[in-house]
Amino acid sequence: MKGSFDLGTATFMVLLITLVITIVDKMNAKK
Repeated sequence: MKGSFDLGTATFMVLLITLVITIVDKMNAKK
């Protein structure tokens, strides 16, 4: 259970970081 939780958290963090990078990249592109 601990391993599954860690894996899920890691996956969520990766998706969140990817989303942030995408938003920042779009903002920089407009500028």
